[in-house]
Amino acid sequence: MLELAIWMYHIGNPDPVVRVITDVATSLVILWGVVNHYAKKESDKEFMDVYNEMRNWKAVAHYNAAQAQELRERLNEKWEDLRK
Repeated sequence: MLELAIWMYHIGNPDPVVRVITDVATSLVILWGVVNHYAKKESDKEFMDVYNEMRNWKAVAHYNAAQAQELRERLNEKWEDLRK
């Protein structure tokens, strides 16, 4: 919307100074959009890296918990066998 308003003013005003100012303003708006686009892409990439690392650690923790449970069960079986 801001860019459209700038261009509407640009087209309607024959003064060369105003045209230069509106061109600069339009360039800044476009540059701002491009920078935000790449910043968002970088942010999304960082988020996915952290998310994937968290999923990997969760899988490792789940695997370790399963191993610990299995070890507990074997020790309990041996304990029960020794008590008999």
